[in-house]
Amino acid sequence: MNGTTCNRDRAGFTLIELLVVISIIAILAAISVPVIGRALESAKRAQANTEVAALDAAIRAYYNEYSRFPHQGAQKGEYIDDNSDLLNVLRARDGTGNANHANNRRRIVFIEVSDRSLSKNASGEVEPTPNFIDPWDRPYRVVVDIDFSGTITPQDHDDVENRIVAVWSLGADPADTDRHITSW
Repeated sequence: MNGTTCNRDRAGFTLIELLVVISIIAILAAISVPVIGRALESAKRAQANTEVAALDAAIRAYYNEYSRFPHQGAQKGEYIDDNSDLLNVLRARDGTGNANHANNRRRIVFIEVSDRSLSKNASGEVEPTPNFIDPWDRPYRVVVDIDFSGTITPQDHDDVENRIVAVWSLGADPADTDRHITSW
């Protein structure tokens, strides 16, 4: 060597370079987390919109077929929160609300429901008589115009006129009625 320092080939990162890369990754993660959260919430709302419309259409189709509403056990102005009996009728399943297919003698399947939208027991299995649940794990609510007055009053909502059925999900925040997903 002639008195000058020789350069060694470097293999790896310096500590500063490593910290810069980690901080860039942390910043990108912090930016993307809210975006991903909003996308997931939007997907849940889209799923709920689709399922609310499907349930509404199934009840209307049942009414058109049988000239009556499926058994639901609600009185005028009441909504059903436990929709398992209604679901048995609309899915042409023998069971509560449709014992021996009494409320759907033709065994017409008015609605298909994915297992992910059915209530589960503590071990994660679909219940024997499941509810049709929204993406936030609450049963869809249903009210029908059983007295044919031309007006339905869904709980926590204004009157709905000129409809025979109203279906809704409470959404992510049950207290925020403006963000409920409704069929009307």
